[in-house]
Amino acid sequence: MAGTTWVRLDVGYFRNRKIVRAGIDAALLHLAAICYLGSCEDGPGLLPVELVEPLAKDVRIDDPEPVVGRLVKFGLWSARNGDWLIHDYRTTNGDRSPAAKAKYRQRRHRGLDAEDQPA
Repeated sequence: MAGTTWVRLDVGYFRNRKIVRAGIDAALLHLAAICYLGSCEDGPGLLPVELVEPLAKDVRIDDPEPVVGRLVKFGLWSARNGDWLIHDYRTTNGDRSPAAKAKYRQRRHRGLDAEDQPA
């Protein structure tokens, strides 16, 4: 991974109604998941289930199960093929796949009005 990796985050993240209702521990786990996905080349917003525990430890959550339950309850995460789909991840952060990056570079080279730049 070359260069700076980043994710888009609304400045009102911690005041978002769903985040407030889920609780601060859920907000931190959700944010850790978003940051992890930002480090993936082609992150469609799917978080492998086996990464929940390590990410929970990163934000000092001992028992992630009830926290994940609240993330699901308030619509921030949903189950998808055995993994967790992070709600609106791709909408907010775009498609980072190599194909999307190539499409953006091609449109920019041609002087076309490219959509949001993939990271």
